[in-house]
Amino acid sequence: MFNSFSIKHADPKSKIDASRALRITLIINFLPLVIGFIAIARTAPIVDASVNVFFSGELYFYAMSLCASIYLTSQLSRDDGNMNMRLWSGVFVLCCAAFMAFYLGDSETTDDGLKTFHGLTSVLFLIVAVVLNYRVMVLAEDPPPSPEDIHRNKAKAMASRVDPDYD
Repeated sequence: MFNSFSIKHADPKSKIDASRALRITLIINFLPLVIGFIAIARTAPIVDASVNVFFSGELYFYAMSLCASIYLTSQLSRDDGNMNMRLWSGVFVLCCAAFMAFYLGDSETTDDGLKTFHGLTSVLFLIVAVVLNYRVMVLAEDPPPSPEDIHRNKAKAMASRVDPDYD
């Protein structure tokens, strides 16, 4: 099931291009976050600034911005070998949207355990969104071979090993 989500077959150029595009996207997306961290770190301890900026739960917004790219790229890729990529990308986007909705609904709470949960979950979703975005970009550029092609190639390889005078 996850084999079609593998990127082992992909051309190195596709991987480099996807990596470069993702780095540029992340730099632009995280620029306000880094500037905010620097501004807070000037007046508060670095640990407090890190918790306020990176573990406040607001990274859901950054993960959702990547989800838009993931969803659009995966849905525009209509290759048969990318069916699982579209499925799992859609599931991830829905999960991220649901957790963000819970975060927004719980934003007025004073429960520290709930704030910690949302802070850690938002970091986790952001990391998964970055990895998934990279994989989706690579697979959209260089999709895996279709199952028919794989079985056809296996059958040809097996047929080539059979003695022509087999009958």
